Amino acid sequence: MGENARKETTGFEVLAHGIFPRSAVSVEYRPGCPRREPPAEALIDHAWQTYLRTSFDAGITVYNGALFRLDGFRLTGGRLRLMLSDADFRSCIGTASVEFTSAFPDLPRANPLTVSAVLATTDGKIVVEKRSRVDSRRRAYHVIAGYMERGRDGRQPHPFDALMREVREELGVELDRARLFATGLVRTIYGSELCFRGDVALSFDDLLKMQAGPATDSEIETLQALHDSPPAVAGFLAAHPTDLVPSGRACLLLYGREAYGEGWYNAEAEKMKSTFGLRC
Repeated sequence: MGENARKETTGFEVLAHGIFPRSAVSVEYRPGCPRREPPAEALIDHAWQTYLRTSFDAGITVYNGALFRLDGFRLTGGRLRLMLSDADFRSCIGTASVEFTSAFPDLPRANPLTVSAVLATTDGKIVVEKRSRVDSRRRAYHVIAGYMERGRDGRQPHPFDALMREVREELGVELDRARLFATGLVRTIYGSELCFRGDVALSFDDLLKMQAGPATDSEIETLQALHDSPPAVAGFLAAHPTDLVPSGRACLLLYGREAYGEGWYNAEAEKMKSTFGLRC
């Protein structure tokens, strides 16, 4: 893989950052998918069929989920407004392919909106997951994350509700809404992600017991504890240059901005600019 291609698949762009409670994040949802001409749809379908075969060969089950597309956003006066329409996983795979972007550089990508969270436990740990059975593009490491889904997140979708649902499904715990904040919006080659920070009212060992219980969806292979400190998070970012999901890297970086200060954030962002294609 060439240097430009590697940056494309490992890089991210920070579109907005700050501390946003639920009351500072609003959603404007307009149902409907972008219209594409038959040649573009044919290329999307080819990429999707290739992805299905690759996933099947890897023993990974995938389906064409109904997702939300981020059409745009507005940040004014410390408030973040998200404009959403409809997308699906098939178009996400198809429009992110090199063939599609080369053949149709002016057509919009699917740009699905996902949510992710850096969760801190009562004993000073950050929760990191390993999950590779769900998506054949997935790296080994991520923070808790998932798509906003039209079938699960209702007629009035909100990313805070989607994040609460993901944590409930994957860990079996209910987050305290009052201690959950969005930390920023980022964009990668595969779509956009709203990042969060939240507290779990459990120790890491107790969280492991909850995650292993019958109430979870069993998508996570293992949970790992990362010490909640500036050197530990910086060391983890440096130790996983290619096997950490780009938006997970961004989520940890934005968490550090609020938890460890601007100096830490700027230093780590500078390290990533040349290596991962970070733009902020």
